[in-house]
Amino acid sequence: FLKFAAALSSRSVLTTGVGTSAAGLTCAAVKEAGGDGSGRGEFSLEAGALVLADRGVCCIDEFGSIKKEDRTAVHEAMEQQTISVAKAGIVCRLKSRTTVVAVMNPRGALYSREETLAHNTGIGTPLLSRFDLIFIMLDNVTSDNRRDENVARFLLERSIAGNYDGAPSLGAASLPPDRWSVEKLRSYISIVKERFRPSLNADAALLLQRYYRECRAAAAKPAPGCGGPVPVTVRFLESLVRLAQAHARLMFRGEATATDAAAAVSIMMCTVHG
Repeated sequence: FLKFAAALSSRSVLTTGVGTSAAGLTCAAVKEAGGDGSGRGEFSLEAGALVLADRGVCCIDEFGSIKKEDRTAVHEAMEQQTISVAKAGIVCRLKSRTTVVAVMNPRGALYSREETLAHNTGIGTPLLSRFDLIFIMLDNVTSDNRRDENVARFLLERSIAGNYDGAPSLGAASLPPDRWSVEKLRSYISIVKERFRPSLNADAALLLQRYYRECRAAAAKPAPGCGGPVPVTVRFLESLVRLAQAHARLMFRGEATATDAAAAVSIMMCTVHG
């Protein structure tokens, strides 16, 4: 999934949370060697993953493996789209206009429906609320074997085709005429991203407002025996707006209509807020 998301963006950084520090995510101050080789050179900044992925996608695997004190470096990048630096006498602000796609396993490799999402992931609510979409994927064992057969068939067919490493194929030779290749889809996404800055019309704004109000009311009365999802804050409404605008871009429109708002609500209902 992460490799495919990275392939769809013209600029992307794929990293893992194992051994990643705050400097690796933001930037590091490095002392350059002096001209005489004495090591008395000046400090310079080396960009980290979030800065390198500016106006692109930063994919982070094993997000839960990042130390708690290092994870706080992501807060400003996801909220303000910037990274403030004050290291080695260098004070500046770097652009980090990136989409963060993070994947992790629950604590103890077992997700408990009785606990909150923050307890299962070990990530604080302030950081969780900064993600627009949070999906919980559970491997439930059922009597229906069709899902297991489909998964096994998919993996075996990719293994037979020699593409088991998960890297998406960019070629269009083996695709049906009505399907786009990854390369063409990436070009289309790049075009609509630069061309359109959609605004919401009145109908879309009203639909998102009503859904936000309903989610706020539902969050105040959690279901019995349920740990409860991420608290619904103003960031939730901002996420709905961004999703509606993104869908309008995907449909090659400069205005987000009620159709785009309904698509945003449908996607959100598949997340922890659904």
